[in-house]
Order: sequence, then structure tokens, then C-alpha cells
Amino acid sequence: MGRGMQYRFSHYFVCGLRPLRWMTLIFASLMVSPAWADTCSPTPAMHAPHYPGAPNIPNSNNLRMPAGKAVAAEGQQVLLNGTILDAKCVPVMNARVELWQVDPLGKRMLATREDLVNAVPVFTGAGRTYSNNAGQFYFTTIFPAADGKSAPHFNLRIVVDGQKPFTTQLYFAGDARNAEDRAFSKLPADKQRSVSVTVRPQENGDLAVSTTLVMPFTQRYRGY
Repeated sequence: MGRGMQYRFSHYFVCGLRPLRWMTLIFASLMVSPAWADTCSPTPAMHAPHYPGAPNIPNSNNLRMPAGKAVAAEGQQVLLNGTILDAKCVPVMNARVELWQVDPLGKRMLATREDLVNAVPVFTGAGRTYSNNAGQFYFTTIFPAADGKSAPHFNLRIVVDGQKPFTTQLYFAGDARNAEDRAFSKLPADKQRSVSVTVRPQENGDLAVSTTLVMPFTQRYRGY
């Protein structure tokens, strides 16, 4: 091998070693600090009163126009998008999510079997759905009125196999009535933010809100 060829080969080998070394260090750091080592701050558990009871909640995530209805109940439609995570920020799948609330007039109601099978529009007052494999769930409902001294809010109950049921409430960010709500006003400012949703008006007149709910437990992970 000629001197020029030896130089080019040696230079390539030495310089090529540096990127390899950096790649090794990066890989090692990833092994030491995996992404799933992060933790999420749990959503505060809140007493959600007037729970209808699981057998009485319709199996539908559309409280405004349940299956079989051709016309939606009156009221400002709200599209609620949620994500459920555990304390390690990992999505929780197959969680049963139940929502109940008052109607736009502040009336607490629950649709009966007869209400659901006839042709008259009805607001069900409660609904049920399940989180998908990304921890996401969805509800279509109506903007609630204030309930006595309580600010407008949604009640949520989340049931995960092997865990205690988790209940909380969701309030609307910026609503002046939040300050007078006894349960909301007792929370620290950071916890108030975690149970507040920002209303985003849509072009079609609907309102959209989203939330991330962090459960106070860590799931057991399956090994392969």
C-alpha cells in the first residue's frame, strides 16, 4: 500500500471513529434515562356529587343526540376530547369514562329507557365511553348551566381494572363563576389549571374543549 493510500486510510479510520464514539455515548445515555422514566403530575381527585349509578348511565358518548334520535336536543354543543395517562405519562387504555352534568337550564336529569326509544329529542344528562389504545376518549354534550353555587362544570368518573374509581370535575377556564365555586376555589392555582378546560369556538358554532387526566397510579407493564 502506498504512503498516500496509507494516509487516506488512516485519516478516514481516525475521523470515522469520532462519530461512532458519539453515537455510542448517545445510545448509552438513552439506555440510562429512558423516556418512560418521566412522571406526570396527577389530576386532583374531586368529589363529583349526584352520581347516577353505573346501571343508569346510557352507553353512549353523545349526550345531545343518542343513538336512534334524528334531532339533537337544544343547547350549545360541546365536543370534549380527553386523554388519560398514568403517573408515568403512559396512556391508559380501556378505561371506562362516565360523564354527568346539569342541562343548559341548570336542571339535573337522566334520560329513561322510554326517553331513549321514542322520537322526541332528549338530553341524556349522562354518558359512558372507553379510552382507546392511546388513552383518548370523546364526548358530545351541551354547555351546562351553573348548578346553584357551583360554576358550570362536568363530572367525570374513571374506572380502570384493578384500581379504585377516580372522580374529578372539569371547569371552564376564565369563567368568573369559578371564583365562587366552593370546590374549585379550594384548589391551589396549579391544580385549578389542571381541571380547567379552554373553550375553542368552532366555525360551525360548536365549542371544543380538551383535557389530559393523569391517574394517581402506575400501570403494570407486560414484558416480552
